[in-house]
Amino acid sequence: PEDQVQPKHSTYLYAKPGDRLDKEVPVILDVESKRQIIVDDSLFPNAYSLSDLEWRDDGRHVVFEYNQRGHQVYRVIEIDVETGDTRAVISEEPETFFDYSNKTFRQDIDDGREIIWMSERDGWNHLYLYEGATGTVKNQITRGDWVVRGVDSVDVDERQIWFRASGMNPDHDPYFVHHYRIDFDGTGLVAFTEANGTHEVTFSPDGRFYVDQWSRVDLPPVAQLRRTDDRSLVMELERGDASALLATGWRFPEV
Repeated sequence: PEDQVQPKHSTYLYAKPGDRLDKEVPVILDVESKRQIIVDDSLFPNAYSLSDLEWRDDGRHVVFEYNQRGHQVYRVIEIDVETGDTRAVISEEPETFFDYSNKTFRQDIDDGREIIWMSERDGWNHLYLYEGATGTVKNQITRGDWVVRGVDSVDVDERQIWFRASGMNPDHDPYFVHHYRIDFDGTGLVAFTEANGTHEVTFSPDGRFYVDQWSRVDLPPVAQLRRTDDRSLVMELERGDASALLATGWRFPEV
């Protein structure tokens, strides 16, 4: 503090089990008529968190994500702003736990008429294509005994998803990250990386080329330039040299 050397004591009220909690709810206001539309909260009664509200382009609907306290219900909820009625476009209700930390992905296509959604519902982290109007799954995009690590980009015009995944190569460490592309309907899977290591890919601005940098704990980094259309090698840009380090008596970790 500016007026003394010793710190000043202060207290902070932190909610504990059994305490009453403030409840966050969306509020819809019609500015011209100064009317408040009461939103039905039956689909989000016990929020741990609510995401920011997102207006649909039609101006009639608002969408947000609801994470229930306890993390066993996670929903994408749509509000009809004329009536205040709500519907669950997507509802995840696992028997165990919805892992929302760094494992959620949603992209709305054509103003929510389709939705790309990430879920562990089959025991593995995968992508699904939803019919937005009905809230039904059109198809599972990725499937298998491996996990999607993240989505890098979605090409709506070509209906393709560029993503990272682990565990698809049976002879590789299942934690190694590889880069792929797949069509919305689950066909046309393309692997952009194949070397036995964990990869980081950077595409050129026009998408024609990419740099694949990969390594392992027992292999210095390798950087290669490749063509996107056929994944062919254009040239090796750099290869790490550990000879000076090894000459000191240092040894690579054993996997």
